[in-house]
Amino acid sequence: MELLWSNKELAAKDIAKIIKEYFG
Repeated sequence: MELLWSNKELAAKDIAKIIKEYFG
């Protein structure tokens, strides 16, 4: 479960970064 949560957190950060670059 810890690994799953970690992956979700990393994915959220990656998505946020992509959104910032896309709308930036």
